[in-house]
Amino acid sequence: MDVSYDFGFIRCLYGFSLGALLAWFQHDSIAGARQVLLANGPRMSWTLAEIVMVAVIVLFISLAGDNDAGIAAPLVFALALFLFAHEGGWISALLRTPFMLTLGALSYSIYMVYIFVQARLINAAGIVERKLGLGLIGDIVLRGEPATGFGAGWTGTVAIVVMLAATIAVSWVTWCLVEMPAMAWFRRLSKRI
Repeated sequence: MDVSYDFGFIRCLYGFSLGALLAWFQHDSIAGARQVLLANGPRMSWTLAEIVMVAVIVLFISLAGDNDAGIAAPLVFALALFLFAHEGGWISALLRTPFMLTLGALSYSIYMVYIFVQARLINAAGIVERKLGLGLIGDIVLRGEPATGFGAGWTGTVAIVVMLAATIAVSWVTWCLVEMPAMAWFRRLSKRI
């Protein structure tokens, strides 16, 4: 949903509540089913269901990402969470690889730093563009509003890849130096209470 300050809190509460209710009511049944599925390996029927779910998510985001239908996003993602929590198909197996698990561990740090990293790289690309004229950045339209972003063509694609790599690198640093120490501190604090 394309909301932030307007209805963002309601969206957050709605989405979190659905996830919490799913965990509350389905945890044991999902855990039992997951054990059976993991023992037998990925199944084609689960893989097909996962592929369909990914297609549904992509379709939903493309159709409802910027209109009122976006209010159904937490429902769609709760269904996806339910399906993927079973870890029954090949997509789930891919998501259990070390690289994907690392990205999952870094996800909160990625969320916290990506816009800062993107803005700094756009600043740096603007300086490089003025010096070398590579066409790294350009005017774009974002949600109907003019904005500045990475340009089109191969240079823009390279800039986006650099931005993704830089975001992961900065996230690793913040995860190691901020997130993990904070979690350890809160764990120690909770044991005293």
